[in-house]
Amino acid sequence: QSLLTINLPIGIGMLLHYCFPKLQPIVRYILKTIMVFLLIYFLMFGLVANYYLHEYVDATIIFTAILLPWLGFSLGDLFAWICRQDWK
Repeated sequence: QSLLTINLPIGIGMLLHYCFPKLQPIVRYILKTIMVFLLIYFLMFGLVANYYLHEYVDATIIFTAILLPWLGFSLGDLFAWICRQDWK
């Protein structure tokens, strides 16, 4: 099922590109417009639906969320350097 949801739009796009190359700019414009509106809609809906969570977020949580990935990458880099790993 997930393979179909990935390959079906790709197949339709390839078919349109191969059989109807003059439609490509029109379809691209329509899809860009739809995607911009969907992005704005999902962002707004997510903000409105989860607005109550902003009461629980303070500076320490934001600081921790920013630092956690950086600390993980830095520790991984340090351990790779200690173990003399090459860049490959």
